[in-house]
Amino acid sequence: MSHRSAVVIGAGFAGLLTAAAAAQTGARVTVFERDRLSDAPDPRHGVPQGEQPHVLLHRGLRALESLLPGVERDLLDVGGVKINTGRMPWLSPYGWFPVDPPSYEIVSLTRPLLELVVRRRVLADESIDLRQGARVSSLARAGQRWEIQCADGSAAFADLVVDASGRSSRLRHWLDELGVAVPEPATVDAKLGYAARRYRAPAPVPLRSGVVIAASPYTEAGALVLPVENQDWLVGAVGYGSKRPRATRPIPISDNCAIRPSQSWPQSSNRSATWPFTARRATDGMRTATPGAGRSVCWWSAMRCARSTRSTAKASRSPPVRPSSSGLS
Repeated sequence: MSHRSAVVIGAGFAGLLTAAAAAQTGARVTVFERDRLSDAPDPRHGVPQGEQPHVLLHRGLRALESLLPGVERDLLDVGGVKINTGRMPWLSPYGWFPVDPPSYEIVSLTRPLLELVVRRRVLADESIDLRQGARVSSLARAGQRWEIQCADGSAAFADLVVDASGRSSRLRHWLDELGVAVPEPATVDAKLGYAARRYRAPAPVPLRSGVVIAASPYTEAGALVLPVENQDWLVGAVGYGSKRPRATRPIPISDNCAIRPSQSWPQSSNRSATWPFTARRATDGMRTATPGAGRSVCWWSAMRCARSTRSTAKASRSPPVRPSSSGLS
């Protein structure tokens, strides 16, 4: 990349990895984050789904390791749990999958801890600067560069701007001001909802890995149990339509063994969330009257990219971004 400087809006997982990838090209990177970030693995306002179960799937873990060498060891050192997915009990509408053949390994830990470890690694690069409590209010062209204005009156200039602020993004408004006609998105609403709570189960723990009870068109509901740091467990429920959960219920693991919230010690309050929708904007036909604006505008859907091996394989060169994240050059 020939850009000498870059600005990333949002210091979530996508923004941090984008900053790391840009810095590897020799660019000086500034990350603007609306929230004030804690130096502890605490949930934050800007990541409303942060208390739901998260894992690093095998291919994503390998891509992350290529971008931040040694980060897998860092995650395990703070309590991340490595799980072999081939030995993970999985209940489908057709019964339990076999758990004999080993398969890919994943790492399970809470999202706040994952983000904290990655943030520390990324900010260890002296070419990356983080501005906390900085809400970007406007974006405009300044000659051949971009001018970024913040709500507190401060400003910055950059050759490249990447918006990784998620669903709170104001990019469409900024593009309208630049004369870029943004098409209406095509959306798919699965009416998906989920809830989770963190527990500490009494010994002996009934299983060594997590367990998945898959939702289906017939049940419209499923469940997930994952081991996380500090020997805790995240117990989650998922559902569609009228089956969207409002509370985590006892989740059976086998015919005679279960991790039941009523028999465990809660380590957090119950948290529920709703996935709003997945959107796609066709940007190939966009027109602009502003030089440099709209030439490289695109949106990524995290849900869609997560399911694409080809997209994930390119993660070390084109880091993953959250829904509604966009790039301007």
